[in-house]
Amino acid sequence: MLPTLLPERPDVLPTGVAPKHIRKWLRSTGGVNPWGENRYRLILAQSIVVHCGARWHDWDANTPLEDQGGLEFSPETRKSTMVMRDPTDHTKTIAVEAEVPRAVQVKKTAPTRIVEEMRWIQRYPNDEGWMLQVWYPASYYSHEHYEVTVAGRPDLPLLGEFPAHGQYERQFFYLDDKGEKHETFPKMPGQSWMERAIQHHESSLAKKANESPNVEWRMLKTLGEMKAARDFYAKQARAEFDAQIKDKISPIFSNSLEGGRYREQLAKQAREKGVVIGHVGN
Repeated sequence: MLPTLLPERPDVLPTGVAPKHIRKWLRSTGGVNPWGENRYRLILAQSIVVHCGARWHDWDANTPLEDQGGLEFSPETRKSTMVMRDPTDHTKTIAVEAEVPRAVQVKKTAPTRIVEEMRWIQRYPNDEGWMLQVWYPASYYSHEHYEVTVAGRPDLPLLGEFPAHGQYERQFFYLDDKGEKHETFPKMPGQSWMERAIQHHESSLAKKANESPNVEWRMLKTLGEMKAARDFYAKQARAEFDAQIKDKISPIFSNSLEGGRYREQLAKQAREKGVVIGHVGN
């Protein structure tokens, strides 16, 4: 008798869960883990999230991107000499003199708030489509890496909580007609492909049954994915800021009466400062 089909873990948004009949088929084909969950799962890559801690910077919508923690260079310069090894003769050195800013500091513009907390972010921000994943036990992960936390906040692990019940990972790919490798399908893959992929993976596991799990390789891959996820989160926040600004200034360039009033107000302010400018309304 097959075990009860359990719901997907909270690291998958409801919109990314495969149909029930596919999940039942994966349960009967690939079996379950010690907690009764499917060992294999078909998920939309863009719906997979990870819960991690950080010191998040939230900025006011009107703060220019270049002022969001950027560097500020003083107009005054000074001469700086850099000594490097001569590439043609390693027994000699070369001194290069250059003009550099006299002072460099972080811009004083402050974020509206700095929040130290756990947040859900996309795990595979650069992937879209259906992804077949396989469950890996906790023995494949390093406690040491999951113990790294936000400075002064031992309750906020940078990688999230240690996967004591194991974790699902990407494992499978296919080659298209051009021989290019893909880990996601634009449409749900057929059961025949998934069955072959699962059989191949199970065969590989059987051959490596007496080998110790490659924890170092698994953690290196996890760390790389987390870095990409964090970078995308920051980029996405900036893109949302750009969209907000574009939405705010769009009336200025429209042919509506409101746009005309906006332009005339700006022109009036320019005239008050001595700028010669004609009518800019509609």
